[in-house]
Amino acid sequence: MREIITKFGVERKLLREFEENLNPAKPEKSKVPIRILGYGEISTVFEIPLEEYSNIAFKRIPMFRSVEQVEKYIELFHAYNTLLTEAGLKVPKSGAEYVVTGITG
Repeated sequence: MREIITKFGVERKLLREFEENLNPAKPEKSKVPIRILGYGEISTVFEIPLEEYSNIAFKRIPMFRSVEQVEKYIELFHAYNTLLTEAGLKVPKSGAEYVVTGITG
């Protein structure tokens, strides 16, 4: 059985593998190769060049210190998008997920 992020059908296992094996200097050479689409102040937007993810742009933000911290961020992310929609802005379909890796700090 596949472990899936339900909203967009992205395998959580793939995201975990990406996080644990990212080559920041040459992301296209990582175990899960990516193509950078752009950079923000604290984030990177990229695509995973696999057919099943061809219409998804991923956004990677810095690591959080705890699960509680990332869950609060996701809650605020959804609330912000709701406010934008209620204000009449057309917001692209989006979601927020996280993976816990074996890295501790």
